[in-house]
Amino acid sequence: METKGFFAGLLDFSFTNFITRKLIGVLYVIALIAIVLTSLGMLVAALAKGTALAMLVAIVTAVVTFCISVLALRVWLELLVVIFCIADNTTEIADHMRHRRANPAAGE
Repeated sequence: METKGFFAGLLDFSFTNFITRKLIGVLYVIALIAIVLTSLGMLVAALAKGTALAMLVAIVTAVVTFCISVLALRVWLELLVVIFCIADNTTEIADHMRHRRANPAAGE
């Protein structure tokens, strides 16, 4: 499969070129920033209550939420990459099988 540039991939109306693998790192950074800001917001909101128990619960909740969110994000993005790898490999297998059918002597 031919590799196109990022903007050429955006204008690929046949969807033969996937841009997800090129964007996955950027999506990861944006989502990590959102998770950090959400966790900090949870922490600040809970710390505003002022009691010692609320502060302790806030810290634990923010850390646990952060860890679970980052783990879920990473697994989800890796699953997306795996799906696109499967698509690439399936395309290669199909191309190889077409080539073998067209040239039976070349496949042996």
